[in-house]
Amino acid sequence: KPEESTKATSGNELQDLPKSLPLFPELEAAMPNHLARSALFCVIKPGRRKMLDKSKIASRSEVTIEYSGKTLDMADNDVFLHALRLAQGQQTGAQIHFERASFLRDIGRVERGTSGYKWLEESLDRLATGTIFISTARYKTVFRLINAYKMDKDTGEYWLSIDEGILKLFNNSEYGFIDMEARKRFARGMDLAKWLQNYVSSHKGGERHTISVENLFRWSGGGEGRLRDFKDRSLPKALDELKRQSIVQSPAIRKDGMATWIKA
Repeated sequence: KPEESTKATSGNELQDLPKSLPLFPELEAAMPNHLARSALFCVIKPGRRKMLDKSKIASRSEVTIEYSGKTLDMADNDVFLHALRLAQGQQTGAQIHFERASFLRDIGRVERGTSGYKWLEESLDRLATGTIFISTARYKTVFRLINAYKMDKDTGEYWLSIDEGILKLFNNSEYGFIDMEARKRFARGMDLAKWLQNYVSSHKGGERHTISVENLFRWSGGGEGRLRDFKDRSLPKALDELKRQSIVQSPAIRKDGMATWIKA
């Protein structure tokens, strides 16, 4: 299916390394475009995680993304986004400090006792052990989403560092901002809305965007379900949620199999 018309990636963003993450607007995180337009963080049902071994991830055609590690879902994406938010402006390799209860509160995670703390540790394990391989026509980069972390089990304190490979994905303004407060207001179970929020963030505001439903289905990791169910039920609900949170305007799914909206 045809992909949306955007400027082709030159690969230069994989070459020159900035020294730190850029500063984000207040209450927002940032998502690299390459990751936002892929199934790296995907919509999966509980208990459906797989162990992948350099498996190709559905994405736009100008990049190839492969991944080794446990499947990452949209809750893992929340953890990653907030980790980036805490790391903004910090030098490569800096130790980012946080306390687990406040971290869970900031991402809107309800469980803040033993079960919530265990979940956060397991999510960080996935982010710190999974390996991502991104290739363009000229360049290749290999990195982990989180370089390393340590924790104090008695105090609930964490220290983590972001892999420098992530910084390469922020070159040339190849990223979009995520309103984390709006994200926390999404109705329960709206993981597709979270994925779409990432995807919408990777494009310019105020312009109508049109993309095939089939591509959205593949890139969001919907391959375990049916395209018809995605088109008729899941996608309309997610787009309505984005409209309700003023992230998009005038969303529609056309009879020709294309989805369209205006980024607010």
